[in-house]
Amino acid sequence: MGNSSSTQCMPAALDDNGNDVVVVVVVVGEEEFHESRDFLCSWSGYFKDELTKNPERKRFDFSKQRPSEWNLLKKAVIALQPPFAEESSVNASNYHVLLPWFAELRCEDGLRQTDMVILKGLVEPLMAKPEKERTPEDTQAIVTVLERCVMWKRDYPKEKCATFLSQVLQDPKQPFDPKEVCRVALLLSKDDTCQKALWKSVV
Repeated sequence: MGNSSSTQCMPAALDDNGNDVVVVVVVVGEEEFHESRDFLCSWSGYFKDELTKNPERKRFDFSKQRPSEWNLLKKAVIALQPPFAEESSVNASNYHVLLPWFAELRCEDGLRQTDMVILKGLVEPLMAKPEKERTPEDTQAIVTVLERCVMWKRDYPKEKCATFLSQVLQDPKQPFDPKEVCRVALLLSKDDTCQKALWKSVV
């Protein structure tokens, strides 16, 4: 998602023990965010590995991303940490923005929370919906979720999505836009789980 290059930054403050707080510059879009090195390493395997390999203060470039996404990411990450661990800010409306960041920066807590949101907030409610009340838009939404799960390697919710779509495809009474078959077929070519769950249903 981004590239990194070294730069020298002055410590911004002292922590409670009187030690320098090392600041790392994170460039997102055209904005610079000055973040605590310890904060970044506390939730991101990517930052931790990069800053361990090169302990000099650094600058990370995510210039192709939006500053608003970084602000949303920080809010979500803080909400995942004590004492806010029960107050997740990941939801069905923003998971698609946060998932790429969590995946690329290797935020395991964020990925687990996103999996839960996908399952509890999107997939399971549709699976529990009476069949006669389901719409083509419902199925389209699941295909979209499945595409994202395949792209970012979220195996458990991916399997649930594929199972749901398989059931829909096998029932001629279920609403399914023929155009969606093309999207499903593309997923078959990209992912083994989708092949196993959906191949018989598609053909």
